[in-house]
Amino acid sequence: MPVIQCNGAGLYYEDYGEGQPIVFLHGATAGLRYFESQLTAMSSNYRTVGVDFRGNGRSEKTEVGHTTQHYAEDIRAFLEQLSLDDIVLVGWSMGAIVSWEYVHQFGADRIRGRSSISTWNRLR
Repeated sequence: MPVIQCNGAGLYYEDYGEGQPIVFLHGATAGLRYFESQLTAMSSNYRTVGVDFRGNGRSEKTEVGHTTQHYAEDIRAFLEQLSLDDIVLVGWSMGAIVSWEYVHQFGADRIRGRSSISTWNRLR
């Protein structure tokens, strides 16, 4: 079972294929299983990576760190440890919000593109 320690939490992930990396971020309480079809089907042309946020799916359950800010920090550590650069970041629902928070905190230096699926943004 592949697990990487990120900011005090063991994050479960799955990594398939080779080539342009696509990293999938799931919605609230869903886990990477939501993207199972995409992870396997797209792996013949791309490197597909799914990760469970802390406290979700098969990742370690922690008492702290359950904010989009912390999830973005975990994703930064995750990308660094796997040496993933020039990625396409695909976020569904809360995963999309985490991807926005990631760019807010760290910029887009590792990101080639982003896709947000089924989310809403309330403008003030």
